Amino acid sequence: MKKITLLSLTMLMCIASFAQSPYQTKCFEIYKKYMRIISAGTISPAELENVFNTYVLAGLYPYDYESARTETAFAAAELNYMLKYPTKIEDLRNKMKAEFEAAKSLMREDDKMMYKVNTEMRVPYGKVKWEGARQFLNWTNKGEFETTAQWDNRLKNQSRRVFDSIMIWAIQKELDKNYWYLDFGNYNADKEELKIYFKDKSGKNGISHDFKLSPQDAQNIKYNITLNSDDLQLYEGGAGFESRGKQKLQMWYYYWDICYIDDEDASFCPSAFVIKYNGEKTLFDNKERWNAVKDVTYNFDDLGIELTPLKGYVFSYKQAYDDLITKGKEAQQKKEQAIKDSIAKVEERRINDSIALVKQKEQEELNKRNDLEYMEKSKPIIAQIDFLDPSQNTSSLNAKREELLEFAKQRKGKPYYITILNTFINSNNAMKKEYTKNGSKYFYHRYEKFTDAIDVDWIDEKSDFFDAYTSGNYKAIIQSKK
Repeated sequence: MKKITLLSLTMLMCIASFAQSPYQTKCFEIYKKYMRIISAGTISPAELENVFNTYVLAGLYPYDYESARTETAFAAAELNYMLKYPTKIEDLRNKMKAEFEAAKSLMREDDKMMYKVNTEMRVPYGKVKWEGARQFLNWTNKGEFETTAQWDNRLKNQSRRVFDSIMIWAIQKELDKNYWYLDFGNYNADKEELKIYFKDKSGKNGISHDFKLSPQDAQNIKYNITLNSDDLQLYEGGAGFESRGKQKLQMWYYYWDICYIDDEDASFCPSAFVIKYNGEKTLFDNKERWNAVKDVTYNFDDLGIELTPLKGYVFSYKQAYDDLITKGKEAQQKKEQAIKDSIAKVEERRINDSIALVKQKEQEELNKRNDLEYMEKSKPIIAQIDFLDPSQNTSSLNAKREELLEFAKQRKGKPYYITILNTFINSNNAMKKEYTKNGSKYFYHRYEKFTDAIDVDWIDEKSDFFDAYTSGNYKAIIQSKK
């Protein structure tokens, strides 16, 4: 398979090359001309030449009006000039801009591509586009110990999967750099709504929502919960905050649902935020509020790379991320192999952990649903069994008693074990009566610190009571506690 790249790796990500084109030479002359004008009287000619020489040695040249104005030394000199000659600055800028526009007539094809790349890279959307292109171009290079046939086969069979993985990672990286955090506004007591603000690090895309809360909860959140932007946690599948101290509030956003705001800043943003407080989750949708593009897409043909397997391909973040996470075992193995061949080991580990986490959560939810359905169906038979004295049961009831006790024993430590205990106690009148009378009296637990594992149902207390009551030796246990 013949592969043709229209961009070199060097040209793709550099402002300019050492071998200047006529356009680059002209841009540098314009930059020097206006730098001398605005720095007159503040920077000596010798110092100014040192600045120019530094850029020449580094191979860095301004390629348009904006790149010249935002260069550090020029921006500082321009500020001084503006303070000194406030009525002249706008005319000077217009003349400089006109000269850069006129210089575009000198552009060659490689100048036009370089101009396009560097202009688009000023915003996150463009950074992802060209950083992804750079990484992908690097992957397409033929390996030193790779035969031509192996190289062609790799490009033919793995290009799309590798390109998708690179773009997914690049988008998430940009989102993480401009991370989001939570701030609190005023409370409307009449509507029982707390104004909350989701703010991004750049300060450009903040959004507010009304959070339905009781006056007591709103007061607690505003004055007893601290969220520090330094506490941001990046985890598999998303990012967010968890408050410090006993009072817990969590805020997070997911990587699987990212939107794109198509404005001059071209930012990536979470499509939704989630807040968890007092065990309840609240979802705040942002897409309609921002009028955002609901998917992030890139046309491969726009990258200036000719590669037959990806000709005409349009990358979709939602589709690529869904394919990466949800496909079956065979597709997963193929993706893992493609990732091993193309992406750093840390990213491979990141994706593998995400897949495992999704599967684990799905299995846990399935087990919980099946177990609680079993308990619900067992309520009538639980009501009939004497768990305190097995001799009072028929042989069939005792067999069911053993089956139920073994079932409960195997679920100890599960997050929903308290629900199983409640079903036993509340479904059996004798057990419920005894627990009400002596449960807290003889099986009370004292804790130094309140933790998430100890909820209002006092799971350890109920567990110890249940074990004792069904042990066949309950009276002796109670006697030993007196």
